[in-house]
Amino acid sequence: MTRQMHVSLFLLLLLFLFVQLCSTSGILAEESAGVVQNLPQEGQGASWVYTIVTTNRTFIRINTSTLDLTKDNYCSKGEKSSKPDLNEEDDQCQGQLFLSEEMKKTFLDTILPAAIKLHADRLLVDPVEGPLKVPDFEEGSVCKNFTVPDGHRKEGVENADMVLYVAARPEEAFGVTCAYDDKSGRPVAGAINVQIYPLKMQRNNVRRVAHEIAHALGFDYKVFEKNNMVAKIESKGTKGRVVVKSNQTKKMAQKYYNCNELEGLELGYVAKAHTPAWSHLAWRNTNDDLMSSMYYYGAMHYSALTMSVFDDLPFYTVNWGMEESITWGNQSGCELFKSECKDEGATKYPGRFCDINEGEVVYSCTSDRLGFGRCKGVPEDRYTKENEKCNVAEMEHPPRGDKTSLLCSEIPMFNISGSIFDMDDSLCLDTEKYNADVVIEVRENQRETGTVSLTGICAQVSCEEGKVRVIYNGISEWQNCSKEGEIIEVKPAGLNNTITIKCPKYSEVCTIPTDGSSLLPRIEPKRLPAPAITTTTENNESHQEQGETPHTESGHTNNNSSSVPTQSAQRTQNTTGVNVSTNDNVTVPPTTEGNINKENLTSPQVKGELKIRMGMDGTPAAACVLHALFLLMAAAALAVPL
Repeated sequence: MTRQMHVSLFLLLLLFLFVQLCSTSGILAEESAGVVQNLPQEGQGASWVYTIVTTNRTFIRINTSTLDLTKDNYCSKGEKSSKPDLNEEDDQCQGQLFLSEEMKKTFLDTILPAAIKLHADRLLVDPVEGPLKVPDFEEGSVCKNFTVPDGHRKEGVENADMVLYVAARPEEAFGVTCAYDDKSGRPVAGAINVQIYPLKMQRNNVRRVAHEIAHALGFDYKVFEKNNMVAKIESKGTKGRVVVKSNQTKKMAQKYYNCNELEGLELGYVAKAHTPAWSHLAWRNTNDDLMSSMYYYGAMHYSALTMSVFDDLPFYTVNWGMEESITWGNQSGCELFKSECKDEGATKYPGRFCDINEGEVVYSCTSDRLGFGRCKGVPEDRYTKENEKCNVAEMEHPPRGDKTSLLCSEIPMFNISGSIFDMDDSLCLDTEKYNADVVIEVRENQRETGTVSLTGICAQVSCEEGKVRVIYNGISEWQNCSKEGEIIEVKPAGLNNTITIKCPKYSEVCTIPTDGSSLLPRIEPKRLPAPAITTTTENNESHQEQGETPHTESGHTNNNSSSVPTQSAQRTQNTTGVNVSTNDNVTVPPTTEGNINKENLTSPQVKGELKIRMGMDGTPAAACVLHALFLLMAAAALAVPL
């Protein structure tokens, strides 16, 4: 052999080794996901400020069909007193089930788009390529009673990863999954039945609809069980509980409650209409979470706990940084889970549980600060037998319009001196105990007066400039109340004496605005920082950026995805062809009655991808080149005549 032949053989061998090495280092391998740490926002704890990085997955596109929202299918005043429910049985039209044309328009134009956006800003999926063809629904499923246009199954639905069928029949509100993707198992079709209350403040309506959509998206015990996410705990001293045991959820629960002994996040034994038991979070531990079983009373924050459950489902990646802060049970320690409600009171867990004093009725702020409630014993939902009760300040009745509750934003059941009602920015603030006069309208033109004891007051609240300010009855200018726990003395109009107001936490009053959306600006998933990475812009221009090694925390990496998205500075294009910034607030176009809105793209797709990928072991692909050069030198040294 000649020297040249030796060199040629070694160069071929070198090329083979180079390809093998680079494929394992990352140039030809799949991208890996990671987590970057952000600065905390006002009102959020530093524990929750981690943002997922991924590329192949994009924000979920939820499309809606409202063929079932026709007059024959929902209760209207002045019509017959019964309508068919979704089991095709006649059901009585009661007060809270009536849907006026005005409320229907508000639902389609405002409530439904806002509820969808809460999920569309937080959940990423592998996008459906081409039209989504809706599969047939299972026989015997309530989904079979929803109207599905023929085109949804033949031609499919454009620009959709999920199709949601909507009704307002005279029965309980619910949300169910109707069909799954054959390959990934992700829900691709779902159905919700809604009850819309005629309220001035749409926060309650939006969040309750978002709760039902979450069930349709897969927040369901059967889905958890299928993905091996749940465990039943049977141990000495307990009556049997069910927890979400999967990795992300377990670690988030341990961090949130400050208890490393937790085996997971507890579910509640509550069976709602068409929804299996254990499909909600146990309210005793998560009362103000969006997926709590007491959601119709609580604050319904889209918290890190709910997001971690979605994150553990293999077909979702959550957009960390969009979690809403909650205080219920936060950092309470392990003792909370070892004790019974009978041992827990206002002294041990203030602001959470309360004490019932026989012979005395005291109205206090509910945990969501939306209004007044009375201390009542509410059955626990952590066990299969409801023989244990917890004392909490619960509203007299669900808020179903004017004069049906003591919501600060609505006309109350009875007027309370000193409080500001009927204002959509009015919330309940804690006070020392005091007495106030009340006026009760027994019937038209007939009123009775009395006195009640309270430990709260309805006042207008402003969150502008990141500070809490209040206006109470009797003053016209905003008063600063931005320091949590600060005590301010006030003398509201209608009261005979001065009382003290305790300034609330920013996160308690400044997380959810009155329209039910989120005050958190939408965060775009970030590109994983790396040394000298090359990206491609919309104009196909390449440029390099210098990055740093990302900080990650154990338990926050998401193994459900293997890709890295573009930065928020990139611009995307919606279905109308108009360029919009992905940082802008996206309003979902309403669905016209009976038709799918093909432009109902709730979240624009993230464009661009990394040209040089990170290695599977975290080593930049550039290291591959250094290894290859080393082999080249070795090959050259060996390439001598025999």
